[in-house]
Amino acid sequence: MDVLIASVMVPRSDGPGEELAVALMPAEGEGVSVGGTGAESEQVTLDDVLLPPELLVRTSDLDGQLDVLLTAGFAWYQLLMTGSHLGAASALVERVLLDQRVPESERVQLLVETEGAMSAAEGVARRIDDSGPDESTLAHSLYVRYCVQDALSRIVPHAVELLGDLNSTASEEVGHLTTCANGLALHPPARPQMTGPLAAYLVDGPLTII
Repeated sequence: MDVLIASVMVPRSDGPGEELAVALMPAEGEGVSVGGTGAESEQVTLDDVLLPPELLVRTSDLDGQLDVLLTAGFAWYQLLMTGSHLGAASALVERVLLDQRVPESERVQLLVETEGAMSAAEGVARRIDDSGPDESTLAHSLYVRYCVQDALSRIVPHAVELLGDLNSTASEEVGHLTTCANGLALHPPARPQMTGPLAAYLVDGPLTII
């Protein structure tokens, strides 16, 4: 990590009250520390971090573009998280495809499901490039993310099962990829939280992110 980005509430610059702002915190900055948690991840701790004004982007400085920026940010976030976990799963599937011990029918089944999920993610990326991330694109990115989430819950354990007994080095690689492929469900927004907003959107209501 080079920069940590966080949303913060700050005093308004044009009067009383608070407003939303985006803080850009250099990883090497004073008050930012990173330490291991013992769970193959790292903990970022913020302790009285002081930022110069140029590293704080206030919503009042966005000239009414906040909704556009948030929509784009959420859509790209869903796509990037989906692609990251799907990429790790694809590396697992590739190992299965190269294993001649695995029956052809099993290899083809894994390939079809993985390529289908990848094509859906690529479709969202093309849609963003072609027309920009509007509310409809954001909704589509959520549909695809949850669809891929379900696909990974089947693909990853099936791939690990088909790989069977491996030598220690290969087993460590598979374990690492499995850890990387899992966890898409942990990224916001969680599906149970979005059930109501998506149901409202499907009957022509606005799309809200919870």
